[in-house]
Amino acid sequence: MRVVGKGEDMKVVSQRIEQVEDKGNSRCGTYLDAEAEVLVATDGRMIAVVPTSLGDGDTSGRVPNDAIRAARKAKVGYVKCNGNVIVATAGGPTSFERPDDKFPDWKQVDIPRPSGPSTVTLDADFLHRLSKALRADGRAGGVRLFIEAADKPIYVEPSDGNGSHGLLMPMNNTK
Repeated sequence: MRVVGKGEDMKVVSQRIEQVEDKGNSRCGTYLDAEAEVLVATDGRMIAVVPTSLGDGDTSGRVPNDAIRAARKAKVGYVKCNGNVIVATAGGPTSFERPDDKFPDWKQVDIPRPSGPSTVTLDADFLHRLSKALRADGRAGGVRLFIEAADKPIYVEPSDGNGSHGLLMPMNNTK
């Protein structure tokens, strides 16, 4: 699997995906959706959807967080996702067993890009982390927010136009 973008490799992608990871949250994780050709990461409060280009034999399934971290540290990086997840590193390929737990149905919560304006309250830390996850360079930066209504997910696109998008849940306005 390679990520679609300006020459991105798995090191950059893993940095982006790690921004969404919440080690204390059992709902978090990363999933390769081979049919949609995207890598999806969630911590239960936000979701990042990153376009990928599949390699021969790549199949849908969970991608272990340890494999994401290994890809980030690798000097050479690609990830093969069929059966186990294999990360190519300078020291040779490393295999990670795919978790067999179910990943949330991300398509059920994903929304089309909204067109209507509204106001919402949001957590700036989550927006900062999601920005880093979505941008091709893995750094926090400009994002576009598409707000349909105060009680709906906020559709987030990076300003670098790399095809990624994410969703950020609005905060309860009563607090």
